[in-house]
Order: sequence, then structure tokens, then C-alpha cells
Amino acid sequence: MMSAAGILKLIETVSPDDDMGLDAIDIRVFCYLAKYTLDTLNHEYGEFTVKEREGHFSIDDSCSDEKIHYSRSRDALKAIRPEGWSFSISKAIDRESFRSDANRLIANNDIASLVFIGRTEELAELHAIIQAIEYERTQK
Repeated sequence: MMSAAGILKLIETVSPDDDMGLDAIDIRVFCYLAKYTLDTLNHEYGEFTVKEREGHFSIDDSCSDEKIHYSRSRDALKAIRPEGWSFSISKAIDRESFRSDANRLIANNDIASLVFIGRTEELAELHAIIQAIEYERTQK
């Protein structure tokens, strides 16, 4: 399974115009969420396999019940937001990037707060969601 840190680095460095790079992120996020280990990736056909299951997955077909275009779809992002977190997106100070804020009330009325500036709304929110999910996984 790819680490959250590895996925975050990909999100931070991908160009929004790089479809293969965005597909690679989407596939790795799908595997991260399902706790699968990516086995093979065929960019030409948009297919991949995981070690834990038989058969091929397709980036454009159903992997669960949704297309897995997390890096390009606000609807896909809404479906993976962790419970208890609130997310907001706004234009960054440079007016070209987007700021994603994720907040959650934790013990003793403290707040866990995550911020990321990304090149698109979707990449900014995806970064914050992965951070929030990793926070939840490491707190258990």
C-alpha cells in the first residue's frame, strides 16, 4: 500500500494538465482507501491490478460504485470525506491557487486543523482529505 506521504507528494507535484499523473494519483488513492497494494499499472489502457484481489480495475469503469477520479471530481471527493471533519475551499492569496481547510473537534475541545494550497480545488481538497484520513488512522 502506498503511504499517505507518498500520495501527498504526488498531489503537490502533479501538473493539472497531466492526465496520466492525475490517473496515477487516483489509482493510488483508491488503493490507499481500500488498503490495497498496487501491483501493476497500465497507463495505455487505464487499467491496474492489486495484490489482494483477482482481475483488473479500470480507472474509467466502476471500481466500487463510483468512478475514481478523485483528483478531478468534487463529487468523488465528497464521497470520501471522513466523518466529523469539515472542509472548505477558497481562493488562495495569489488568486491562482486554492486553499483547502479541514477541521475537526477533538478531545478537550481542541481542534485538529489542516491546510493545503493546491493548483486546483480538487487537488487542494484531496490533499486535505488524505491528511485527515491519515490522522484518523494513526489516532486509533
